[in-house]
Amino acid sequence: MTPGLYRHFKGGEYLVLFEAKEATNGRDESVVAYASLTDGKVYTPVLKEFEEKVAWPDGVERPRFLYIG
Repeated sequence: MTPGLYRHFKGGEYLVLFEAKEATNGRDESVVAYASLTDGKVYTPVLKEFEEKVAWPDGVERPRFLYIG
């Protein structure tokens, strides 16, 4: 996962800040910290959900968040 600007499949642009390790409950998963460029809120989904392929509005399967720069 590369820090930078991403577009969500439902619209909206987000700034990915960094990848981090989940440290609670003995889980060994990576999470992504990203900020909405619309409202400034910061989110931390599990990396595999962030990178999961989904159908975009044009019907093409791509990652949920597409790197744009």
